[in-house]
This record gives sequence, structure tokens and C-alpha cells, in this order.
Amino acid sequence: MYKLIVFETPPRDPAWNMAVDEGLLLAEIPALRFYDWETFSYSIGYFQKINGDLSLDRPFVRRWTGGGIVPHGDDLTFSLVLALESVPFLKNIQESYGWIHGVLKNAFVSLGVSAEVYEGKSQEGNFCFQTPVKGDLVVESRKIAGGAQRRRRGFLLHQGSIHLENGIERNDLIYQIHQAFSKVFDLNFQDSDSMICSLEALPFLHEKYLSPEWNEKF
Repeated sequence: MYKLIVFETPPRDPAWNMAVDEGLLLAEIPALRFYDWETFSYSIGYFQKINGDLSLDRPFVRRWTGGGIVPHGDDLTFSLVLALESVPFLKNIQESYGWIHGVLKNAFVSLGVSAEVYEGKSQEGNFCFQTPVKGDLVVESRKIAGGAQRRRRGFLLHQGSIHLENGIERNDLIYQIHQAFSKVFDLNFQDSDSMICSLEALPFLHEKYLSPEWNEKF
């Protein structure tokens, strides 16, 4: 069974959050990370165009993954770095997206929420949670979890956002997500400080995600 490091980081600025996720992928560390945001912010997809036609009312940071605009501050955000060989479904992008949300579905069901992986037609929109796309997690056709991926040298980075609804408590959901992933991986819980210290590229990456050259590149 493949090992998966699990850790949680305290609320930090948007650039730092994105830098940690990219750092985990560059270091090829299989990990499941939960994190929060110290200010209400947006993360925007790698190819997102920010111009006069799209006005944002919060600070934003450009992700290394694709997808639409995601509001942060009252969601549960997580990142997942996995070797593509660890689970057969990961090698196909659409299947891996649905598989990850299938694990999240099991966590919600354990808490009494009838979540489903969306199999309908994908709908377009600038904001990620406006409409579901195939593989998203929905409750009564309402999107509650979405994500985006980046692949590099046999590893994938999945960045996900979960809306805490239906009376679900954050820590209860995290615990059930742990339980769901433990059926597939050998979970190794680590403290945040030791994990962050292992990411040598973090200072450089933090500067990258702070720069207008990155955030306003399109």
C-alpha cells in the first residue's frame, strides 16, 4: 500500500498557500494537505484571463492548475499530490478527477449527506462554483466540491475546494476524508512545521506567486 503524508497548515496568505502546493509537487512528495486562508481571496485558473470585463472584489492569486475562479475564506481547501502509478485511475485525467471526488463522496455519506459525483454535461462559467462539470461533487445538483489538476514527471497535483454546508463541521469532514483515503493509502500524519521545512523551493515560489508578472500574465 502506498504511503501518503497527511498534514494541515494554519491560515496563510494566498501566495504562500499556492507556493506550498507547487513545492509538494516539485519535491514529488505524496501528500494530502488541508489549509485555510488568512483573508478572503480568489484563486484563479492558470489560463484565466483577468481584464476589465471580469472585476474581482477580493485579492487573487493565479494557481498552477487550471479551472475557474474559486472564492476562498469560508471553504475547506485541500491539495493532493500522488504518483500516477499509485492508483490505476489516476493516469486518465477525467477518471482521476472523478475518483478523487468519489473518495470525498464517501466522506460526506459517512456524515449523512447524500453527495454524488456529477455525471451530467459540463457547463461553462468563469466562476468554478457557478455550475458543475463532469466529475464534480454535488448535492441535489448543487456543486459542493470542485478541483483542478497539474501533472509533472509521473505525479499529479490536485487542488480542491469544498463548501461546508448541510451543518457539516470542518473537523468532522476532515476526519472522514482521512478515513476514506485510509482505505487506499497508508496514512502518515506529520506536523506542519517539519513538512514546510522540507520544501527548499518555498521562498522562491512564494515570491513567484506574489508577483504581478505571474498573477496578471494573461
